[in-house]
Amino acid sequence: MADTTPRSCEGWFRVAASLSPTESKEIEGKSYTQKDCYVNALECDHKNTNVWINLGVCLSQNETATVNGEELTKKGCYARAVTFGEKSVPGWINLGNSLGAGEMIKVGDTEVAKKNCFAKACELDPRNPKPWNNLGVELKSNETIQVGSETKGKKDCYVRAVECNPELFNAWCNLGMEMRPDGAVKVNDENITKKDCFIKALERNGTFFTAWNNLGVLLEGDITAKVNGKPYTKKQCFAKALEGNANSAIGWNNLGAELEDDETVAVGDREYTAIDCYAKAAEVDDEYSAAWSNLGAALSETVTSAKVGDKQFDKRACYIKALECDDQNDHAWNNLGNSVSPEEKVVVSGQDFTQVACYVKALEVDDTSSLTWDNLSIAMNDKDVVTVNGEEFTKDQCIEKGKDADDE
Repeated sequence: MADTTPRSCEGWFRVAASLSPTESKEIEGKSYTQKDCYVNALECDHKNTNVWINLGVCLSQNETATVNGEELTKKGCYARAVTFGEKSVPGWINLGNSLGAGEMIKVGDTEVAKKNCFAKACELDPRNPKPWNNLGVELKSNETIQVGSETKGKKDCYVRAVECNPELFNAWCNLGMEMRPDGAVKVNDENITKKDCFIKALERNGTFFTAWNNLGVLLEGDITAKVNGKPYTKKQCFAKALEGNANSAIGWNNLGAELEDDETVAVGDREYTAIDCYAKAAEVDDEYSAAWSNLGAALSETVTSAKVGDKQFDKRACYIKALECDDQNDHAWNNLGNSVSPEEKVVVSGQDFTQVACYVKALEVDDTSSLTWDNLSIAMNDKDVVTVNGEEFTKDQCIEKGKDADDE
């Protein structure tokens, strides 16, 4: 028997539930999409919280639906859901997820932000780990928020998330990132360190880039961390991070910084030198000043250039590129000065710089570098005077500044 047109909210909801967002169904000669069915259900009962949630889920980010003559977005549907069903945890979670950073939306007579939505979900369902983790993400490091009768900070939220679900690997990683290197927290009566958090995240998701990278940053010297019983060094953590995400410029730069000149490390099925790592970082993000600067510093008389994309870059070209990305990179200015002879000029972003000018630019960013003061004094003639951050210095005064910086 052919389907007849539903006459109730429940009837339209059942038809909608049988469809995917891209499907439609013909009823009595008329075609209805899933969205149409939810809209029709709400026109039968505009206070049905579950239908408002499902309509919001059905809509794409920029799509709208017209219900009883009113055009509503995805977040507008979720706002209606919690207006009519204030105790709907999925409604509050979905509303929080749909809001942008700093965005507010009216629910009844109250303006709410993302964090307010997640806090409400946590209050209604304190054993649900997801809103706790989401709330932690939304709070600033020293910010607190009221959840029911309790005041919670960022770290408190992550602790609650992993207490509710110890398998939530991203919450473990978030908790680790919020802790001091020497800090510890109680999770279900167990003392947990920052290092433990990253290890727990990785024991639940062994390809999680952020956890591997943070674990690598945390390790010092020859200290290792055991993940699933296997010890990993600092550089091995960075290599594992890149196996999870080879498109991280920061990851490649971090790995390069751990390698000696003639050392290699395996990432996937290939061995990489420090130069290879910095070149990969610059290729992934050609605006990453530190990677360009480090690549220039890694080049030598043996390896005089590196290929990034389809171009070769020598030391000087790397430093120039680093400074075109960030003219506050004092290391790049100092190293660029080292690559220029006293008679030469080099062009950075269309402006000429002498060797002395490069060192001055470096010191205008960081005037505590004894190395740069020494380089500047060597490059100056006996009667030269330079101006650094509005103050004049002779050659002898630069020498003294270098000694003072060494003493500090």
